[in-house]
Amino acid sequence: MTQVIANDQLSGGGLVFLPLALANAGILLGAVLVCYGLWRLLRSLELRPYRFLGCTVLGLVVLFLITGGRYYYVAGLYSVCWAAGAVELQRREPARWWRWVLSGPVYVLSAVIALTTVPVLPVSWPTPAKFGSLFMLGWPEQTDTVAGAYRALPPLSRHDTVVITEWYWDAAAIDRFGPARGVPRAYSAHRGYWYFGSPPDDAHTVLFVGSDPAYLRRYFTEVRQVTTVASGPVMNLFSLPTPVWLCSGQRIPWSQLWPELRHL
Repeated sequence: MTQVIANDQLSGGGLVFLPLALANAGILLGAVLVCYGLWRLLRSLELRPYRFLGCTVLGLVVLFLITGGRYYYVAGLYSVCWAAGAVELQRREPARWWRWVLSGPVYVLSAVIALTTVPVLPVSWPTPAKFGSLFMLGWPEQTDTVAGAYRALPPLSRHDTVVITEWYWDAAAIDRFGPARGVPRAYSAHRGYWYFGSPPDDAHTVLFVGSDPAYLRRYFTEVRQVTTVASGPVMNLFSLPTPVWLCSGQRIPWSQLWPELRHL
């Protein structure tokens, strides 16, 4: 799995891991406080009981560098370093230049960041601060499309129909927004979602989100497209139109089919 993640890297891998991790901690103040807090965790006598936390931060950074992990995997450790840095700063009178850095420049930078995060700009504008959230843009609308296809099925056949998605993030979207729309839980054989289990044995019909008919016909005798999750102004900017297939006539039981569907 680590090799799969490393091969998926689009940002330069280990060469830019540390710069991106620091930028993600907060340009200027956040990055400085992370570095200072980590240094004090490792060196401060007062924080010696918590030195293991500094070693943990270093150890995980090295681990993700070696295995090709993504820079945001260490984001959960920022608060530890921020807290340590803030505590240590309170122990001494800061220099005048440091007090200046924490005032004017931070106010200006905070204003710029606020303009790119609060909803004052059109939602489809890809500002840097909103880049990660663009992957989730349009999840409710995507689920609406799947819900419409599910409700269009004959009432008697819905009880043995399951929703399977080609990619795990589509399953996550449906699991998040589907219950309010009457959609059953989603399954996916992609990466870690595969471990959540296969559909029940009495599920004989599948609404399959994604994939292509030639692949699906290996496992089902009947495959027809019922709708399309379309891209648009409110959809995920990184997605292409996604077909939704109605599959029936399962060729092999789920105990055999689920391992075959698994993919990374």
